Amino acid sequence: MTDATAWGAQRTGRRRARVAREARKGARKAHEHGWARASDPVTLPVHAGTPARGRRAPAGTSFLLAIAVTVISAIAIVRVHASNEVLEFGGQITELTQEQAHLLEEKRRLAAERAYLRHPEQIEDIARNKLGLVPITPELVQPIRLVAERSSASSSQEEMP
Repeated sequence: MTDATAWGAQRTGRRRARVAREARKGARKAHEHGWARASDPVTLPVHAGTPARGRRAPAGTSFLLAIAVTVISAIAIVRVHASNEVLEFGGQITELTQEQAHLLEEKRRLAAERAYLRHPEQIEDIARNKLGLVPITPELVQPIRLVAERSSASSSQEEMP
């Protein structure tokens, strides 16, 4: 063998060894420059978790998936319902707080009106002008005389047959 043929055989042997290594690794590596030729065979990567061709998913997988979706949906519905209730309670709290502020203001107003109306000058003004009352004088006072008890007791006995 000449040097040229020996060199070519080594080169061909190295190439075959590299191709065999890549086949054993399971991934076809692109050329060193990162580009592939249009004539290169396309190898699709095998993703973890997907069944290989010809294999079926284990029995009950669809059922378990349906149960998982149902449970997750139920949890989501409960959470949305709880959030909705929180918002409704917040609205009620706001309304009741406004009503409380209104009632406290009305209470303050009524307390001031009561203090004004209880003042003696105000009472006298209403008695004279609106009700037509006059202050009492000693001449207008009439004494009340009590009848003796014996005379009232004897009169009540006489009336009874």
